[in-house]
Amino acid sequence: MLSRSIPALLCAVSLVAGAQQAATGADSSDITRFGATTTNMEPDGLALRFDVLAWSDEAARSAAIAALEAEDAQDALDELPTVGYVWPDGSPVGYAIKYAHTTATDSGERLTFVTSRPLGSYDFGGWTIAGNTPAQDLAYSVIELELDGSNAATGTASLAAPVSMDAAAGMIALERSGETVALFSDVQRLEVGY
Repeated sequence: MLSRSIPALLCAVSLVAGAQQAATGADSSDITRFGATTTNMEPDGLALRFDVLAWSDEAARSAAIAALEAEDAQDALDELPTVGYVWPDGSPVGYAIKYAHTTATDSGERLTFVTSRPLGSYDFGGWTIAGNTPAQDLAYSVIELELDGSNAATGTASLAAPVSMDAAAGMIALERSGETVALFSDVQRLEVGY
């Protein structure tokens, strides 16, 4: 029975991937890909792939901020174009990215993403942080990844840090402190190849 369902599952995943490509008009040459691994949280050691189809311009960033400030942020985010996906390893379900921005830092660059659903919302029990860090009850996730050219690059998310928005600059960020927990390790740019 299981052997019969595997080809059907592979076919379904292929159809979903083809539909996503058709919907966005993206092929592998249009994708910028990053990888990271979860840490200091459950699930621990889960590989994530970030596929960016387009970086948000000023108008798109402003629209994302307006969506986050809306009474029903999730519905407002759903109305925005999808500019990428976060794919947990082994899962056929990804999280739609509605805001993708990169800024230069002293050591490299910071990538900021906003997903239309909280990370872990498709998993029973969700994703939780180790220790006593309180989780925010948000209808979305903000993710920041730091790229510094090393194998020790890290990142975090709104699960561990408050979200701040600057409407005038069109910027969404996390308010980090010395106690902010790193939730992602092994952050790196990946080659795209299918």
